[in-house]
Amino acid sequence: MSYNLLSGTVNFEGSTQGTIEDMVDTHSTQTINGQKTFSNLSSSSDVKVTGDINVVGNVSASINISASAFYSNGVLLDPSAVTFDGSTANGVLTFKDSDEATVESNLTFDGSVLDFKNSSISGSGNISGSQFYGTWAGSNILGSQVQLVSAGGIANSSGLTLSIAGVAAQSTPNGNVTLFVDDSGTIKKSTITQLLTNQSITDATALGNANRILLDGGVGTISTNAGLTFNGTVVSVTGKVSASSDISVGGILRADNHFSASNMTLAGAIKHQGDEDTQIRFSTDSVSIAAGGAELLNILGNTTPKETQVRNGDFKVVTAGAALDFMVSSSSGFVGIGTTTPAAPLEISSSNDPQLKLTYNGSNATQFTVASNGDLTINPNGSATFDSSLIINDNTTLGNGSGDVLTINGTNVTIPNGLNFDSNTLVIDHSNDRVGIGVSHPTKALEVNGDVQISGVTPFITIGDGGAEDCGILLNSTGSGVSGIDYYVAIDYSYNSNRGALMLGAGPTVGTNSAIQISDGRIGVSHNGATPSAFSVDKGHHMAIGTLSQLPAHNVNESVIGQVVDAAGEAYKIPAGARISKVILVVLEASTRSTHNAAVFMAADASASVDSTLSSTTELIGAGASGTRSTLNTASATDIDLKQGKKVWVNEDGFWLGGEDRYIYLVNAGTANGTSGDDVASVIIYVEYYGID
Repeated sequence: MSYNLLSGTVNFEGSTQGTIEDMVDTHSTQTINGQKTFSNLSSSSDVKVTGDINVVGNVSASINISASAFYSNGVLLDPSAVTFDGSTANGVLTFKDSDEATVESNLTFDGSVLDFKNSSISGSGNISGSQFYGTWAGSNILGSQVQLVSAGGIANSSGLTLSIAGVAAQSTPNGNVTLFVDDSGTIKKSTITQLLTNQSITDATALGNANRILLDGGVGTISTNAGLTFNGTVVSVTGKVSASSDISVGGILRADNHFSASNMTLAGAIKHQGDEDTQIRFSTDSVSIAAGGAELLNILGNTTPKETQVRNGDFKVVTAGAALDFMVSSSSGFVGIGTTTPAAPLEISSSNDPQLKLTYNGSNATQFTVASNGDLTINPNGSATFDSSLIINDNTTLGNGSGDVLTINGTNVTIPNGLNFDSNTLVIDHSNDRVGIGVSHPTKALEVNGDVQISGVTPFITIGDGGAEDCGILLNSTGSGVSGIDYYVAIDYSYNSNRGALMLGAGPTVGTNSAIQISDGRIGVSHNGATPSAFSVDKGHHMAIGTLSQLPAHNVNESVIGQVVDAAGEAYKIPAGARISKVILVVLEASTRSTHNAAVFMAADASASVDSTLSSTTELIGAGASGTRSTLNTASATDIDLKQGKKVWVNEDGFWLGGEDRYIYLVNAGTANGTSGDDVASVIIYVEYYGID
């Protein structure tokens, strides 16, 4: 076949006006009329076809392809049937399904650069371009730095080489530099020399680095450390482990040395390696510490109130030298200080003085000291108060000095076994309700052996409680009891018809052989059992004494002004057959009346009222008694002038009584006294007589 070299413009007409094989194109423009079949058609500029173009293969172009209609497999393509979504500028249009396209947001083409915005590109065929961009060590990868050996394909068996153009020169590594290679999951060791000479590589175990974890040695190197290994199950660290954030361990965390952390979260317990029944265990709101397989300490935050428990063993605080260890016994609950075997709920064993001190503040405290002989001393700064019962057995000393004071504020003191102060100084006989002073076994409610002195500003002795019981004072010189009294001083309430009496006497019965008797406002001397007169001497010798005051004045002659009575209000009786030896009247307070005369009468009336008239009368002092004398008139008898204060009237003539008792009265004398009420005048009358009632 021969070829014609054409120049300029060549026009082919007709259906067989030459073939493409007949020409070698050196023209910029060609025009072909009619049909022509091309196996391949390419052009660096526009291709214009005025008729139909039927393409069997693919159509590609870097510029626009325009036509009035497009067909695919003989079917007219309808542009309205193809839709797309997305609106990314310069986004590449791809088919989403059979009738819809989408604009890719991560793949754009601006006419010059195809830009892929995601993290990786993959493809089964070649990827080519004038430049490639990516991030490696902070720099772009220049296309000129990646080249093929012998300009071959990427899969060229000669391998891939790196060009050093634009790369800073590095020192050539030593051939003995060790490299670690992952051979299907097995780390093996090699050197640069071995790799360059295609020698076999060695397992890392051959280097003595079995189970070591690979580390970044810095500046692109890899290293290991014998203190950090992993055997496929356990990571082991020799030395310290530190972390700037959390360390999570799903199984058991073991540490042969110290372990520290600002916060540690455990699911179960901290155990002692090789002795795993010694542990600290955690549960919800509680912590327990166990040793020897037993829980010894429980801290419970899930109870109300919260509490800390010591269990399954004694609690002990060991002090220096074990001098005063503190211990709580798990078997008894007893607390011991200074002893490991407390025999009581609290036992303190120490030679320190004091062994116990209770302090309110720095200056107010009470000390308790037990001496070597077992004596207990309680030493408070203030006083000691027992608000409940206090029982002290055996010998007891209260106070240690003569100035110490024992005060008992209780209203009742019970001494069930009696009480003896200082060898019979004071004895309390509880069984017989008796008190003895100077006697060990009192026979009366109060028995005193020794002198008794009662002193004070106004000392009194009160016997009896005001009731109707007998009471008295007995002086017993023989100790033989009441029935054998030799001498006595008796105060007897029931004596003399319950008028009472004070008697000093001798004899077996109170009231007999009395030397002195005071009864019913009267005094008797050597009076034997009978009621004395106002004053009785030697049994039958008496003196009746009576005081009259607030005396009324009346003008009825010999009417009663008043009757002489004792302190009990009883009329003095002169017994029948008696002999009156003397009658005396003394004006104590003078009358204020202009005339106020009176006389002393003896009458048979036992009790006569004021202004009444007496019967069987005898005038003892007055104008009708011839023996009457006064300090104003000693020559003849006269009536008593009550206006004369502190004056005395006396009649020493004797009077014999017949067979009837007589009573003493003060009566009006004359009819000139008037009829006024009581006057301030007062008198005292003495009647001395001999007789026996």
